[in-house]
Amino acid sequence: MINSESHKIVEAVKRQLEDVMDPELPFLTIGEMGMLRDVYYAGDHTVIVLTPTYSGCPATDIISEDSLKAARVIDPKAEISISMSPAWTTDWISEETRAKMEEKGIAPPIGS
Repeated sequence: MINSESHKIVEAVKRQLEDVMDPELPFLTIGEMGMLRDVYYAGDHTVIVLTPTYSGCPATDIISEDSLKAARVIDPKAEISISMSPAWTTDWISEETRAKMEEKGIAPPIGS
């Protein structure tokens, strides 16, 4: 069961993560790209669940490091969990994010 203090920490970590950019598309955040899957409290620390856009994504380490750095401003014990299941899909990109991609001359992927 989550208490009000851990809920506040999770919400604060989520706000911190809103500024973590995708290093391959630095005008988009990991949240906008759908890579930030979950943030929850486990025991005495926050867990950030990330799903890379594809298996073997070279930016995974950078995204993890940047996310951990941002989260640890709030929770020094925060951890990253990489989840490949379910696999990332372009369906996780919002219409607003697709529009941002178009503005930059990038053909946004078509959802399924």
